[in-house]
This record gives sequence, structure tokens and C-alpha cells, in this order.
Amino acid sequence: RHPRRRHGHRRRDRHRRPPGNDGYWTVQDPVCGVFGSGPDQASAIEDFQRALREHLDVLSRQEALSPDLLAQLAYLRDRLS
Repeated sequence: RHPRRRHGHRRRDRHRRPPGNDGYWTVQDPVCGVFGSGPDQASAIEDFQRALREHLDVLSRQEALSPDLLAQLAYLRDRLS
């Protein structure tokens, strides 16, 4: 496991402008690395939420997952329920 990952410990999503200040916002989940982006903070959050649901859907459909991906699946189910 990545030393900074703490499954079961909720941290705030990171909202930041990417380097270069190109006018786009990025929102990233530090546990599973899913991110969203958009021209404003609200759009970035909406894209991020869509990406989380999409990642949950993909993981849920798999027949077998590694221990790290099983932990991500549990984390996402808890977060999105």
C-alpha cells in the first residue's frame, strides 16, 4: 500500500487550480486517485462525482479484484451510499 493511504479514514477532497493557472479547477480523491476537472469549482466537483460513480461501477462489475481495489470498492460504497 501507498504509505499515505489510510482506508476508512475520510479526508477532504482536494480542490485546487492546476499549475499554470489555466483557468481549470481539479478535485482529487487522495484514497483512490479519482479526479474531476472543470472551468469552475462547481463543474469540477460535478465531474469528480461522476468519475467516482463511474469508478464504483467499474469495480463493482469485476469478478476478481486485488486487495487494494477491494479496499477502494469498500471505500467508494461507503462514501457514495
